[in-house]
Amino acid sequence: MSGERPEPMSRFGVIGRRSLTGARLLATCAMLLGTLTVGLQSAGAQSGGDSFTYDEDGLEWSIAWDGDVWSEGESESADLALEAEGSFAQFVVLSPTTEDPAECLSNVVPNFEEGAGAIDAAPFEDDDGDPVADETAEYAYELRTITLDLEEEFDADVVHVCYALGDDALLWGIAVVPVDLDELDAALELFDGVEIAGEPVEIGLPDIVGGTSGGTGDESTPEASDEDEDTPEASEDDEDTPEASEDDDAGSGGDGGADSGADEDAGTYTSPTFGYSIEWDADAYTVEGEETVETYPLARDFLYLSNEEGSSLLFVEGADDSWSDTDDCVATLLEEINVDPADGELLDDANGDPFEISDDDRSAVAYLVTVTLEDGDESDEIVMVDCRLDADSDVIVGFTNRSGFVDSYIEDDYPAVEEIIDSLTFGGTGDGTPEASDDEPSDDAEASDEDEPSDDAEASDDE
Repeated sequence: MSGERPEPMSRFGVIGRRSLTGARLLATCAMLLGTLTVGLQSAGAQSGGDSFTYDEDGLEWSIAWDGDVWSEGESESADLALEAEGSFAQFVVLSPTTEDPAECLSNVVPNFEEGAGAIDAAPFEDDDGDPVADETAEYAYELRTITLDLEEEFDADVVHVCYALGDDALLWGIAVVPVDLDELDAALELFDGVEIAGEPVEIGLPDIVGGTSGGTGDESTPEASDEDEDTPEASEDDEDTPEASEDDDAGSGGDGGADSGADEDAGTYTSPTFGYSIEWDADAYTVEGEETVETYPLARDFLYLSNEEGSSLLFVEGADDSWSDTDDCVATLLEEINVDPADGELLDDANGDPFEISDDDRSAVAYLVTVTLEDGDESDEIVMVDCRLDADSDVIVGFTNRSGFVDSYIEDDYPAVEEIIDSLTFGGTGDGTPEASDDEPSDDAEASDEDEPSDDAEASDDE
């Protein structure tokens, strides 16, 4: 499911989702493709430079794009993912029950908007006030403007095109462009570069739209861009009002405050929603991105780090209602990146014991897994998940580490990761009411923590 992915990720296999960097809107929409599509995986796909060709099972399509505008990204659900400054486009071959592009469109559009949690959606209108939509036997297209309620209300223009491929297959192309960016024309031109079975499919969307960039007629064209310049007010209010009210639901986690977020120079991060903090060696790790996502089930604060060697990626995410306990946190995070413990090999820790911990306030596992690379080859990779609970606030922070040091993970990559995990400090203590009922268990948890340096020592011994 995915929007922009940290560059070092390209050396790893395609395990699964965890790629929420870039604009909140793009990340949320991109993840939806994993649940809204059933792709025919493209072992016969070839890409290079500014073109892509899919030729498999008698289905053939290709596309060329402006390399100065678009760059090829990564996706676990689509056959091709493209990224621009703040926009994304994805193309995926579908195996539906119809060969009719119009029927395809009537399915994917509402499914996408419902899955995205759009609070408003309307047809995109051209300069004459007419909806931009049409259908033929070869293709059907529709432009929409949607509003999502993420950290703040976010408007985007969405281009949907379904192409007939024959043999009970269709090609769905989608481009999502934030209204405040001047990238809609580039997205429209992208679809004129599509060929089906070697024949160009000429839609001419830029001419049809008439150069309009952003919005549903009067409501969103000039005003949206004007108001967008006033967005600082909205975002300031968002920091003070909506986030506070949203956080009331998650309020037991505390508030990160005005200085929350990542400070790459200092090597620190404070969760803006839940107030927990971590730190790392700023010379050894790079911040690849951070997000706060408020839409269920991924209502979490996210941070993404990669080490300078590109051998290790660390995903940090915190929430107070995504997981029932730390065991559930570990199981969920593994599932979200499509790792089945039954298919992996449990690692040994530094003491030669299985790397598997399940306590009241901590659960952790590490597996050797086999992944499929972009070129179809298989490779081994280490996946380590460690979840920590703050009993006072019910906030759980999950750490997912992906490493290419298969033979020496415990000795090479894990010590630095363990140091980051052990730097975790929980911030707020909530409103006091749940704390009182949690006081006794938290004392027990502390006692068990002291009893378990043997578990923690497993890794610290290796230092």
